[in-house]
Amino acid sequence: MNPYDKARELAKAIEESPQYKNFQEAKKLIEDKPSAKKMVEDFQKKQLEYQRKALSGEEDPEAENKLKELYAALSLDSDAANFMNTEFSLGQMLQEIMKILSDVLER
Repeated sequence: MNPYDKARELAKAIEESPQYKNFQEAKKLIEDKPSAKKMVEDFQKKQLEYQRKALSGEEDPEAENKLKELYAALSLDSDAANFMNTEFSLGQMLQEIMKILSDVLER
């Protein structure tokens, strides 16, 4: 059994998964809607900044509240909200796959 061939099979299975297909459709919708795309990008940027601070031990309640406000505003746009949900679903599947693969190192 060749692990590279199995990796290619896994990539194909991911591409054929509902999570991936839904994400691609949602991505196309926000690409065609600049206002939704900008909202998502702004939210993701703020979220990443917040996560970096949290990982370094900094607590920033103001940034957390701002993030919640941005998410609430983003949720009002159905295309932006759908994109975020499908991105989360795809990310969750990929994390689970990475967990399965990393378990090999613990044996």
